Amino acid sequence: MQPGFSHIFIKISHVLFILLHTVTLRAQPAGDAWIKLDERTLLGESMLFYARNIRHADSVYVFARFDELIRTGKKHRNPALEAISYGMKASWLSGRKDTQSRNTESIMLYNRALELAEKKRLPVLSAYFEYELGRTYYFGNDYIKGIEYLFNAREHVREIGLINFPAAGPLCYALGTVYCDYGESHKSLDYLLQATRYPFADSHMLYRLYGMLGLVYYNLQTGDSSVYYGKQALAIAQALKDTVEIASMSGNIGAGYIISKESDTALLYLQTDHHLSSSLGNWSSAAASLVFMARVYVQKGDPDKAIQFLDRADSIFSFCNCRADEAMRSVYNILSDIYKQKKDNSGTAISLDSFIHYDKIYQKKYNASILKSTELKVATEMHETRIQLLESERKRQVLLRNTLIIASVLTIIIIIQILYRVRQRQVSERKIFTLQLSNAQKQLTSYVDSIREKNRLMDQLREELEQVRFAHPEDPDNNSAEREKILARIRQASLITEEGWHEFTKLVDAVHKNFFIRLKEKYPDLTPADTRLLTLVKLNFSTGEMADMLGISPDSVKKSRQRVRKKIGISSEEDISDVVAQL
Repeated sequence: MQPGFSHIFIKISHVLFILLHTVTLRAQPAGDAWIKLDERTLLGESMLFYARNIRHADSVYVFARFDELIRTGKKHRNPALEAISYGMKASWLSGRKDTQSRNTESIMLYNRALELAEKKRLPVLSAYFEYELGRTYYFGNDYIKGIEYLFNAREHVREIGLINFPAAGPLCYALGTVYCDYGESHKSLDYLLQATRYPFADSHMLYRLYGMLGLVYYNLQTGDSSVYYGKQALAIAQALKDTVEIASMSGNIGAGYIISKESDTALLYLQTDHHLSSSLGNWSSAAASLVFMARVYVQKGDPDKAIQFLDRADSIFSFCNCRADEAMRSVYNILSDIYKQKKDNSGTAISLDSFIHYDKIYQKKYNASILKSTELKVATEMHETRIQLLESERKRQVLLRNTLIIASVLTIIIIIQILYRVRQRQVSERKIFTLQLSNAQKQLTSYVDSIREKNRLMDQLREELEQVRFAHPEDPDNNSAEREKILARIRQASLITEEGWHEFTKLVDAVHKNFFIRLKEKYPDLTPADTRLLTLVKLNFSTGEMADMLGISPDSVKKSRQRVRKKIGISSEEDISDVVAQL
């Protein structure tokens, strides 16, 4: 893809920013020189100072420098300098990978810096340390705490203005990563593109930003943009001579070319990923690249070659014991496409079953409701904090002004705030309910579609059975053998189980809230079989589809409908579908 004007502008602005600071900042301010700086400028200069002088320094120099800055801040009663000193020390510790205790100490120092910033009412620093705590928790796998701190930082930055926040780019990148992880690709893209408008002094951070943009565009199935940003990240990794990231990004670029259906180019990048990952002993990545190569050969219409690559990937998965659920989801998805190309209905059905199993696990891991509930909680806490500040202000004003007038005015304000809070809560709850209902509808639709796909496979197998029945009337033994093979395939493609019914009814109840409760209340004499039949009627399944799902003949379905009609007292003029639809 040819880069557009916006891509060129982003790259030029980044280069100019680095050159500007290289020329103008001959020596970073420190100690006494920092005392005269305002809060925002002090944070920006300290971030540059950290990146150039502290990040890779040894512990003896680092701790002596931090102690000097802390003493200077206390001596001159400069809480901003003192808080930043604790924050830089925390950043240095979190960058070390040797012990968990250092991560714990880092969090403790960030909290001390945050408490100091909040106590002295330093909003820029408060937002920054909330961002750092959120980043530390989230990328340390404590996702809920991480999201809470990042959203708090976002709310505070909205108040001071993103353009006035020195860490605007890193904050937008972190928020984009969170939304990407929980499947909100469009929101993720908004934040990541915002991040590109701000400079990054750290090449590693810029690499991660471009890499994340490539991933999000891949999730959105936009191959050209995925490849473009992947190549930007790859160029940075090559400049840094980071073989691990070169391998990883080569695989990502190859995946982007698969979306664009440029199979041969995709293979070149995926082969690079596989070669480098194998040489580094990164076997899970090496196996993943083979899975993607199998996808390329499916795209090229060569299912046998694709199976060879999946077999190689499976050998590596077994060797390193690294069969991740998401990887197996991709494997069975590819296998179902392979068997479709080979016109193997039984293999297709079995692969689809396995794909659905791993897809459910994948969906549970990345449930966006976690994100929504946390966002609501943070917004609520922020609103409560504002109310507490208003209450404190009211108490101070009562001492200076006429008690009756102030009390009356504040009563009106409180009523308005309460009404606004109630309204906002109702709006938020409606949004959450709508999201949950939408997710449930998507899952139910996907589940029903997979069932109907299997029903079509069953129909094909029955047609083959009929063809065998009439093809060899003079050869009953051969006829019987072929029929047994087809019957065995039908048994293998069994469409529904008790566990499947349980999962199915959970999805139905999520979409059609309290359907089963109302059904039981109105018709208490219904058997489980009657309830199953009425559930399928509710979802507009045809008689043939019901027969396949219930394991009975279409005539038996019709008789069951008549029996249920009598049991629930429906007249001959009424349609059972209309009655069930009203529940």
